[in-house]
Amino acid sequence: MKTEQLIKSAYRSLMSHAGRSFLTMLGIIIGIASIIAILAIGKGAENQIQMQIAAMSDNFIAITSSTSVNKTKLRILQQKSRSKLKTTDAPLLKKNIPLIDAISPYIAEKGSISYRTSTAEVIIKGGNEELFTILNRPIESGSFLQKDHNIRHSRSIVLGNTAAHDLGCSIDNYIKLNGIPFHVIGILKPINSYIGSEDPNFNVFIPLSTLKKHIQKRSGRGVHALVLHTSQSENIPLVIEQATEILRLRHHLQSSEPNDFRITTQESIAKTAAQTSSTFNLFLFLIGLISLIVGGIGIMNIMLVAVSERQREIGIRLALGATEQNIRRQFLIEAIVLCSVGGIIGILIGLLIALGTKAILGWPISVTLTSILCSTGITLLIGIFFGFYPAYLASKLNPVDALCER
Repeated sequence: MKTEQLIKSAYRSLMSHAGRSFLTMLGIIIGIASIIAILAIGKGAENQIQMQIAAMSDNFIAITSSTSVNKTKLRILQQKSRSKLKTTDAPLLKKNIPLIDAISPYIAEKGSISYRTSTAEVIIKGGNEELFTILNRPIESGSFLQKDHNIRHSRSIVLGNTAAHDLGCSIDNYIKLNGIPFHVIGILKPINSYIGSEDPNFNVFIPLSTLKKHIQKRSGRGVHALVLHTSQSENIPLVIEQATEILRLRHHLQSSEPNDFRITTQESIAKTAAQTSSTFNLFLFLIGLISLIVGGIGIMNIMLVAVSERQREIGIRLALGATEQNIRRQFLIEAIVLCSVGGIIGILIGLLIALGTKAILGWPISVTLTSILCSTGITLLIGIFFGFYPAYLASKLNPVDALCER
């Protein structure tokens, strides 16, 4: 029989037991649908993250306290006051590294703001007048914090767009931040997409000196981080090298001691995000693959049943001159058709899941031809792999024994 005839014969055979065939295909359908949806949602999320990172200020560098140091050693270092980044580190680095265009010490605290009867939970961020340029936060109305605001411990505040909108306040209004009156001098433009769970539209910015005096209510020069900017990307390695050398000297670290700070760049954030996304997608892909393997076992099982039920048909074909290869091809094609139909249904359901996720949750998706071709290839391989053994058994049946089977 020609391949065309074998495919038609396989289709008729499957349709004669439509319910059984559908239940057999269910594992394939679920597995392929999972893979298509996972790849579409995962790729969409990865693209969005990369766009968000690209939207950050170019050549951004952040220096934070290290979390990789051994806890005991870190405790000793803290006791010696060597691991804490200080406000004075910022002018020191800018003075000794000419390639730094802007630098700001940085502290973030949770807080709440209120205006009239409205309240909102926010993240309070303290820095100097260069912080907005470094973080690439454009203003919508009003003005940024100025150098004089830090000198005077001014109770001036710049609000994130959503925070201002929720409160219903505008420029020159007075709001309360953690119960303390602050003068609104600026409102930032909205950020429509962001990384992580922290909505930057609920960030509020005040002078660092004011944050220490009125919010933290404690003295000291310690800060959470130093954020800085350099004009050219090729300057970044040299800036990191020089900043590392200065901070190690500043913190009195011996050559055998690890850094008590961590330096992060826009590129390293992008790499970490891509690795995290790839690992998560691979994990979910493997779950879908397990479903496919289970579905493949189901197909092998149903094909073994089909061989048992159709022994007389196989015996007649062998008696009429069909070769072992003909019998193998017949049952192998039936298994491939079964997988292919399940794969097509799975691809369609996977696309519907991805589109539904985008419509209901607003998550970005990215359906690629590669993911569809990959899924199609997997279904064919499953059909060949799990269909070969039943096809082989069918081809090895003795014609006499098969004809005598009732």
